[in-house]
Amino acid sequence: MHRVRRLIDRFASPFPLRRLGDPHVAYFIVLVLAVAGSVTTGLATKLCEWEDPPPVIDSNFWSNCSQVLIGLGGIYIVIIPILQKAKIKIRAPKLFAFLLFVAFITGVGGIITFPFHGRAGIVLGFISSLAQLLSALLLIESQSETIGERDMSIERLEHELVQYREAMAG
Repeated sequence: MHRVRRLIDRFASPFPLRRLGDPHVAYFIVLVLAVAGSVTTGLATKLCEWEDPPPVIDSNFWSNCSQVLIGLGGIYIVIIPILQKAKIKIRAPKLFAFLLFVAFITGVGGIITFPFHGRAGIVLGFISSLAQLLSALLLIESQSETIGERDMSIERLEHELVQYREAMAG
């Protein structure tokens, strides 16, 4: 019982969750998920067979459509601060905009293409998802740097405040 409690305490502690926020761990997780997604997309593309002449509007089309629409919602959520003219620092703004553009175009293109050429629709949907993932990673990485800069500024100001109070008291 004691071992089980220690194991629960170990996983309940904040350390493992903080570790998941480490940039190197995040890049590794995103890389593993992207590679796994590439493999499953390749498998889906290989197994994709069309028995009916195009256009084919079946459950796979509607599933693909659903996933792309959710992805487009994700793109919209990412750009809301930009539309609101919020001051957001992005390390590579042109790359960020390009990734969002690619995500949007390949997502819509995947829906349009899927009924006529399922394999192309599957690949375009994957490219859209990957571009969304990379743009979100770029945005989060940029914001983490901004948060770190602000934390250092706050610490510096707190230190200056302590020095000022000591000088006023002495």
